[in-house]
Amino acid sequence: MSEVKFKTALVITLNGTVDVDKYALDETSRQNNTHSRYHSVAMRICRDYYNFSYDVWNITLLAIIHSNLSTFRIELMGTNSWGYEKSNGTFDGLVEILRTNKADFGSAPLFIFRARVHILSLGYGTWTFDTKFIFRHPKNTASSKEIYLRPFTSSVWFSLIFLLVLFVFIFRCAVPYETNTDMFKNHNTFSCIILNIIGILCQQGSLYSSRLCSIRISIFVALLFSFLVYQFYSGIIVSYLLMDPPRTITKVADLVKSTFAAGCEDTLFERNLLKLSTDPLVRELRDTKIRDNFYTAQMGFEKVRKEKFAFHTMSSAANRIIRATFSPKEICDLQEIRMYTVQPLYSAYPKRSPFRKLLNYCLVHQAEVGILDKLKRFWNSPKPQCVKTLSDTEIEVGIEEFYWALMVLLVGTISSIAIFCSEFLIIRKGFKEASLNKKERKPKINRKNKKHCNVKRKTISCNLP
Repeated sequence: MSEVKFKTALVITLNGTVDVDKYALDETSRQNNTHSRYHSVAMRICRDYYNFSYDVWNITLLAIIHSNLSTFRIELMGTNSWGYEKSNGTFDGLVEILRTNKADFGSAPLFIFRARVHILSLGYGTWTFDTKFIFRHPKNTASSKEIYLRPFTSSVWFSLIFLLVLFVFIFRCAVPYETNTDMFKNHNTFSCIILNIIGILCQQGSLYSSRLCSIRISIFVALLFSFLVYQFYSGIIVSYLLMDPPRTITKVADLVKSTFAAGCEDTLFERNLLKLSTDPLVRELRDTKIRDNFYTAQMGFEKVRKEKFAFHTMSSAANRIIRATFSPKEICDLQEIRMYTVQPLYSAYPKRSPFRKLLNYCLVHQAEVGILDKLKRFWNSPKPQCVKTLSDTEIEVGIEEFYWALMVLLVGTISSIAIFCSEFLIIRKGFKEASLNKKERKPKINRKNKKHCNVKRKTISCNLP
């Protein structure tokens, strides 16, 4: 087949004119348009296998570049996509070139769409289309309140409240019979007893030093009980902060409900899949979080590193960038969510192409002898593995975990200030009323008779001059 010449089309995502041969074989930026260049290399192996030559149609976002591999003659033609259906039912890009028989086969694999099946012949699937959302999972997705309530179940909390009330009742009944009245006369109110029991539960000790065995036993049991409860409570919170964070955002629905922003790689197939998707969760995610958030892969993963941001892209592009730019700790924080099912991309030919079986045989042969598998391992970078070291283990409590305790302190402080102000006003009002009553009860002195009165033990004695 040395005298046979085929025409083919290669999709290139770069703007402007590009050296087709150099772009297809460039190994320095394998994360860009990986599946198209991988498939192009596989078709070049078929060229060597059958010993034929071909012309290449270079389809960029701005132009189609017709190139002869020996002379690189260039002819520009307008296009703007891989090949998607227009509103009038026609197609553009690679699909249109194959439909009109301007190329004998495509050097880029394509999705199977219902509209494409009727106008193209699809062959062997060479690439697996695997896209996913990638983001740094937060250390904790529970609220601060949930963290402080998590150590005990509801039944345990109700039991603690019941025991608190029981201890208050026991102390209230036993304290009046204490013989050491000087110590207990000021601590026999409910408020003092409740404060004492709360102090015991918070490891602050007891105010009482009783002579009664009943009170001593109650104090001992309360101290022992509070010690055990405190150990369980603090131990569970510390272990929760030390363990690996639970991965609670595992589905698209979880991502929709989360506080994460979201975006996609700025490629035509990402935009088209979002536009054509009928999944209600994908539509909700597109309308509420993605909107117009389309970035390059490098910019998207920079946002993933620094922000609460979920970026959707192909795994072949993601793995290489993550391996080059993320630290081991950041790699361990990553979480993946698939928005679409994994599906193969197929080699494409014009409808009823006589070369379909010929080239399919070549691709199947490459798969059988391991050539395609070797190419996939080369072009598709493996997923970076999480390697944990002691230096990466950081124990820190942020404001998100701690703010509920600050809220309790703030509410208590505001309440105490408000009560203090109300008490101050009430007491001040009482002093004013008492002083007024005292003035009203004070006897008047007759200035004309120079009558002097002395108040003594509720009796008044007056002395005339």
